[in-house]
Amino acid sequence: MNKSEQDMEWLNNKKLEIKQNHHYVWANYMKHWSTNGRNIYYTKKKGGIAQDSIKSVAVEKHFYRVNMLTEEHVYLIKTLIAMSNDIELKKHHEKALKSYLDTQEIYKHYTSLGVNSEYGDKLFNAAKNNSIEDMHSQLERDASSISNELRGLNVSTLRKIDKMTPFLLFLGHQLTRTKAFKESFIKSFAKNCGPQIAELIEESWWFISFLYGNNLGKSLCINRDYCYQSILENNTSTPFITADAPVINIHPKINMGIPPLKHETDYFYPLSPTKAYFIGWSDRFVNGTNLVNESFVKEVNTKMAEGAHYHIISNKAEILKPYEYLIGRKRKYRN
Repeated sequence: MNKSEQDMEWLNNKKLEIKQNHHYVWANYMKHWSTNGRNIYYTKKKGGIAQDSIKSVAVEKHFYRVNMLTEEHVYLIKTLIAMSNDIELKKHHEKALKSYLDTQEIYKHYTSLGVNSEYGDKLFNAAKNNSIEDMHSQLERDASSISNELRGLNVSTLRKIDKMTPFLLFLGHQLTRTKAFKESFIKSFAKNCGPQIAELIEESWWFISFLYGNNLGKSLCINRDYCYQSILENNTSTPFITADAPVINIHPKINMGIPPLKHETDYFYPLSPTKAYFIGWSDRFVNGTNLVNESFVKEVNTKMAEGAHYHIISNKAEILKPYEYLIGRKRKYRN
């Protein structure tokens, strides 16, 4: 292979293809509500129920795109990092921030040279558009086999730290990476700290959401031995639905609009229409597997709809209709 051919191979490298459509809920996860592996029933942004490709649900263009960080952004991020009591996490976040700032300086130097390089342009554009999306994809792949074991009612998996660690890290990120969480987080800061801080958070959300995902994921890992962990089995006539914000808190003492205390978190994550994962502080379920009744299924489906941003998802259109009017109720309540 001559140099010209090598150059073309490098330019055509799939790793450098720009990923514009960023899913904030894994497409492969939503397939478990598909009857043909491609399409699902879901509620549309402007109302109504559709059956369409999984690729068009819980996705937004450039949702994780990396933006340039100013001194104000960096100060805010460092303040959020300092709020953690975990020294290891602080070091991890500081290292990640330094890595992005170093890359940013290299990019500034590159653009200042005025060099017209297709190589350089592709490399930096890929880093800007793909880096966060790629990290989420890796978290998803790491958790995939564990999710399948839980769907298969493999209870022993719940007791294996080496398996549950990547799954819980993924779960933490799945909660903080969504459109619904982003909007709620930013509105909270706008209310308590002012619009200027909220704008800085919006502009650096790509980093902040990953920071909080790591924090929550590690917290789940640390506290797993003090919580109840269960695989919930649904043999009722009503399937579990899921949503564009699929990790919800179902603790019985939680009040809508009031942040829960540490011991008021019972996380529910549907794995399929018939299986779900539960980790929480209340004794609502015993460790292991638990059969749930119709009343519980309707309760969690209601809460799933209330916490959704636009989309609730099912394998049957008629299942979504009773919950459609509840979509975003949690968000509207906070407003």
